[in-house]
Parts: sequence; C-alpha cells; structure tokens
Amino acid sequence: MVSCLDDIAIVVQSSTVTGVNIAQKVGTKDGEVLVPQSDWRSFLKPFFRMMLGIKKYHHFRFDTAHHGMVFRKQYSDSKDEMFALLRDDTCQPPADRPQPIRPPGLDCKRKQYLYEKIPEYCTPATMDRTCPQPTDVNDD
Repeated sequence: MVSCLDDIAIVVQSSTVTGVNIAQKVGTKDGEVLVPQSDWRSFLKPFFRMMLGIKKYHHFRFDTAHHGMVFRKQYSDSKDEMFALLRDDTCQPPADRPQPIRPPGLDCKRKQYLYEKIPEYCTPATMDRTCPQPTDVNDD
C-alpha cells in the first residue's frame, strides 16, 4: 500500500530493474526544506522584460555579441526574431540569490479534507503524517 511520500519514493526506486529512477523529495515529514524555493519573479522583474507568448517559441539562441538579447524562433526553419530581455543593459541584476521563501503548507480546508477522506487509504502507521487531525484555527 502506498500511503505516504516515503512509500512513493520506494515505488519510484523499484520501478525499474536497473534502478535508473531515483526519487528526490523536496522536503521531509518534519518540515525541513531540502530544495529551497525563491521568489525569482519579484527578484528579476526590475531587470528583465517578460516575453509574452513564450510558449509558442521552441528555439532560443544567445550570442555574446548581442548582450541582453535573445534570438527566438517558433520553428527550426523560422526566421530569427531578436528580443531584448534586459530592461536597461547598463543595470545588471545582482549576483546573489533572492532569499528563500518558506512553503505555505496546506490551508485548513485541505487539511480537513485529508483528515476526513484519506485515512481509509493509509496504513495506521502513516495516518498521523498523511492525514492528521487539523489543529489550527480556520485561516481561510
């Protein structure tokens, strides 16, 4: 039975005979963040322009002779379009990273749903981790 993240990791690890699939968790059951997240959008927004319709482009090329520019094409045989990524090529983004942000966790409504609907799919040993009784006051 798969009833917690550790069980999913075991399924992934054993899903191939050669062991090429390796589960990588982003956090622990105790709330430790293994893969820090940052608000890159806010951090980079003052320096870069948003490329509208980016999903329609499939080929991107950068050239050191055209600082702050990207060449984009919809298809491999399309004509290059040059797009200025930098808002101001004299103002570079800082070399440091933005501060990590803490994952918000589940809201009260989701916690209540898990508590009411999920226990039948969990082993007794994992119920307290996967669908514990909510203890926080309604914060919605």
